[in-house]
Amino acid sequence: MALYNYILLVVLFLLIGFLVVSAKQKIIKKDWLRRTVKIITITAIVFITCAVVLFPNLKNIQTTGEYSYTSCVLELSDTSRIEDFKSDGSLRKLSVLVYYPNEDVIANNTCPLIIFSHGGISTKTSNLSLYKELASHGYVVASIDHTYHALITEIDGVKIYIDSGYMRELNEEDSHSDLENSYACFQKWMKLRTGDINFVIDTFIEKSVNESNSFYSLIDADRIGVAGHSLGGSAALGVARQRNDIKAVIALESPYMCDITGINGNEFSWDTSHTSALL
Repeated sequence: MALYNYILLVVLFLLIGFLVVSAKQKIIKKDWLRRTVKIITITAIVFITCAVVLFPNLKNIQTTGEYSYTSCVLELSDTSRIEDFKSDGSLRKLSVLVYYPNEDVIANNTCPLIIFSHGGISTKTSNLSLYKELASHGYVVASIDHTYHALITEIDGVKIYIDSGYMRELNEEDSHSDLENSYACFQKWMKLRTGDINFVIDTFIEKSVNESNSFYSLIDADRIGVAGHSLGGSAALGVARQRNDIKAVIALESPYMCDITGINGNEFSWDTSHTSALL
């Protein structure tokens, strides 16, 4: 059994003990507060028990590549775009998590670059095991926090949470009842995300040429891939349509939102010019 499970067992016994003692001695006097604490404690006990029983040997997934790797977090400002979620004219800023092989064991300009876009309600850390695995095989992986689409990110030392308007769009979007609203949402979401991905790719390509003393020098600008999950995968597929330098796409559980060109009656109209390439 993994070490964390022993820690959970200690917490579990402490919670059970607290529950028994508080019930006998009525430590908490107010009825409503006692009931609330009891419900929270029982819920925690159930979750911890399930974790210990269902995942007794849960450990970090070991990488299979030959390279050791490291990571860093960058903050990038896109001088070509204004932040749509703010009204002060400030620039669009992104936090980017980068995993890459250790520079001392791999030659410059030999590492393919993979840009990852997270799901609709997620963060740049959502697929860490994938980033680490790719880095161990000699890839540079950059995962983007799409500011205001990410659950939480940090820019200039300030935490930024997911936008409430964007959350409302996700919750209310339903192509079965309002096709036009769905199309408008898809266009809006894809414009922001493909813009972020293109900006990061262009930045990394430029720096791979101009910076020789950082991980950027590892990047082979002739081997670029894009990847993403759900909404992020849709954006990755869209970027691959927009650029000629994308060599590979990994789209996890992702619809082809960028291929929707409009509405035709009660259905979406699609760009079918790439059908043969897909086959």
